[in-house]
Amino acid sequence: QLIDNRLISFSDVIDPRDRQRVWDGIQSAIEDRRAFQLSYRVTTKQGELRWVLEQGSAIRDEHDEVVALEGYVADITAEQRIVEQLQDSEARNRAIMEFASVALITMDEAGLVESFNPEAERLFAYEAGEVAGRDIAVLMPAFHEGC
Repeated sequence: QLIDNRLISFSDVIDPRDRQRVWDGIQSAIEDRRAFQLSYRVTTKQGELRWVLEQGSAIRDEHDEVVALEGYVADITAEQRIVEQLQDSEARNRAIMEFASVALITMDEAGLVESFNPEAERLFAYEAGEVAGRDIAVLMPAFHEGC
């Protein structure tokens, strides 16, 4: 059986929200005879929530029974916090673009449209998908022809 006393005690530090996913991932990797890589939350002895990345594989005996797991666990809390901050920022930006009462258009350095909010769709009579990746000049052809 995969879960012995040592693994059960380690599982106690795995955040309950992640515990089943972690065990399912390890079990699946063992059944498929492949290495595993999982990120999940743990609670430290001091009660602090940390993110870790675990990579490993099963060690089997001469009867092909799993006798241990080998690998490593790395603290990725700082990296995970950056990811979460970026996701929050992207969500805020999407909300601003979606619900702004003015036309908002973003473009890259080459002048290609990256985003086009609903008010811009109404103002310019283009769907966002029609202008995404196109030159901003498509929205103002008369202006650019006179330049």
